[in-house]
Amino acid sequence: MSTSLEITHLLESVQPASDAVFDALDVAAPALDTAFGGEGPLASIERYSSTRTHVARALVHHELEMLEDGSMGGWRLVKNSGPNCPVRLANGPHSIRVLHTWAPEIVPPSGRNPTRVSYYSNSLLETDPNVLFAAHNFLLLWERQGEEFKLRLVHTLGSVRLNRNAPLDLNVYLERGVSFADMKFEQRDEELEYFGQEAEEEDEVENG
Repeated sequence: MSTSLEITHLLESVQPASDAVFDALDVAAPALDTAFGGEGPLASIERYSSTRTHVARALVHHELEMLEDGSMGGWRLVKNSGPNCPVRLANGPHSIRVLHTWAPEIVPPSGRNPTRVSYYSNSLLETDPNVLFAAHNFLLLWERQGEEFKLRLVHTLGSVRLNRNAPLDLNVYLERGVSFADMKFEQRDEELEYFGQEAEEEDEVENG
């Protein structure tokens, strides 16, 4: 069984990566507002669900790709990670996937793709005897609220279906420049209840 100190050490390593994602979203925001604004070149296609999210993901991927080595601590962007430029970060055996969520407490469904279902299927952090060395997959969920972005780190324990309980043992909002040692976070093995809107598009659910 891992100690709370070992788990905290793992989570503290996320801060440089989450700060970089905050910065990338801040850069993406004015470009999105201009492109999808009333006179913007993409304004006429925003009615197609998830278009803005796809463009935001590409902009964030580009910003992270331009960073110098070591800018995210031990984390690095996984390049050539597949179609639609999914934003994936890796640090040894650990990985983070950056996904858009459309409301607080929503965890995007895993969908039917076996690879994604496998990604969502982690063991409990506190019961893993080698949490610092065993593979654990996290989701870094972003949501825009007015002029600000919110980032939430979650650790799923199995597949997630739309409008169903999401099995989690970690669910924490991150703050720019604040380490886990200075935060109070929620760690649990019960299911998180949420009642979301309809999925924006299955394509977004599958590709984030």
